[in-house]
Amino acid sequence: MQKIHGAALITGGGRGLGLAFAHEAAQCCSHLILVNMSIENLMLAKADLERLYEVSVHVFVQDLSVPDAADTLYSKVQALGIPIAVLINNAGIGQYGPFHELPWESHKRLIDLNMIALSHLTHVFLQDMIQRKQGMILNVSSVAAFVPGPLMASYYASKAFVLSFSLALSSELKDTGVSCTVLCPGPTQTGFMKNQGQDTWLAKRNLLATAESVAKLGFEGMLKRKMLVVPGLINNFVVRLSSLVPPTWGSTLLHFLQKRNRA
Repeated sequence: MQKIHGAALITGGGRGLGLAFAHEAAQCCSHLILVNMSIENLMLAKADLERLYEVSVHVFVQDLSVPDAADTLYSKVQALGIPIAVLINNAGIGQYGPFHELPWESHKRLIDLNMIALSHLTHVFLQDMIQRKQGMILNVSSVAAFVPGPLMASYYASKAFVLSFSLALSSELKDTGVSCTVLCPGPTQTGFMKNQGQDTWLAKRNLLATAESVAKLGFEGMLKRKMLVVPGLINNFVVRLSSLVPPTWGSTLLHFLQKRNRA
């Protein structure tokens, strides 16, 4: 794997897919910066990564959904004096249930984290990357970005934003030395839905992709400066099918499948 000069900054880096990204980055970066809300997860990740690889791991406890979180994190990273060569915007949350039945605060926090924090972090770190004429950004979206998502309306919409934003940014960055890749995985073994109090049909039957395999494909795609990475044949089929089915049909079908998936 190619060596990268500078640090890899990974949000949501203490567990799940973020930790899997950290293991990929540790093989080519001398410094990792992990951001998470759990100091316990961060310290465990730091100890494990520094034991396995020749890497220095810096950790920051930060709730990225609060106002000015991106500026606060940027200041902390600047104080380290290490340029950010790789930015992986992985932090995100979901929720399940009819839109009107869920409290507005839960929708707002999802929007603030999945959309606002991601775009704000990209904006503040991108300035330095463009000035140095080098850098790579990997934004984590989902196959959910390609269809409307009844019973997870805010989550699906937030991932559609990440997809559209990332593809547009990727084109804007052409010839700057900086790239933006968007990763759109399907259901993955990260504990994501269990955190929402839901065990899906796929999870119960152990049919989810592993975080390690998804992170590997996403990281390799970023190194190759691809615009879009969709892991897995089934997920690629779903993406292609979504372009052929009218969105009204897709929404109705997905509403049925969402309810069946959690039956």
